[in-house]
Amino acid sequence: MGRVATFATNTFRTVVGIKGEIGDAWRFDLYGQRGTVDNNNGNKNYFSNANIGNALNVIPGPTGPQCAVGPPCVPWNIWVPNGVTKAATDYLSIPLLIEAEVTEQIVSGSLDGRSWASTT
Repeated sequence: MGRVATFATNTFRTVVGIKGEIGDAWRFDLYGQRGTVDNNNGNKNYFSNANIGNALNVIPGPTGPQCAVGPPCVPWNIWVPNGVTKAATDYLSIPLLIEAEVTEQIVSGSLDGRSWASTT
């Protein structure tokens, strides 16, 4: 089976605000914002660099080649036809799952007391 990669991203954003005047000389502006991003990435059938090194570092054993580091390592015989076994590729394969969530929250406001209102 070939390599499989999955990607899922969900985003949500909410913004609320209010602005107005208080009397003739004051004005205000308030707002809040919340955003969330959820991200999931998965990989299957990718090989571990460390396990590749272990599986290629073989020594003679009583029943044939064996990994120098010992079990659970399985030798990866890439030099002969049909030398790559399911057990070897199972040992080399590592699943990868990355889950991440980012949340941002902002609240801001202003109150302006300058004489901006017209006087007549």
